Amino acid sequence: MLGTQKEAAREVQMEIERRKNEALQGFKSATGRLLVPHVGGLVSPHVHNLLSE
Repeated sequence: MLGTQKEAAREVQMEIERRKNEALQGFKSATGRLLVPHVGGLVSPHVHNLLSE
């Protein structure tokens, strides 16, 4: 019984890690679309376009 509980806990922990990593990747992806590199740091695409003119 204890072995089964440990295995279930391990599976739940792995699922939590997987979902956390997916969420982090989604955040990084969204952030990458919202921010673009600029000499002074990260700025929004709108500001980047204004600075590029």
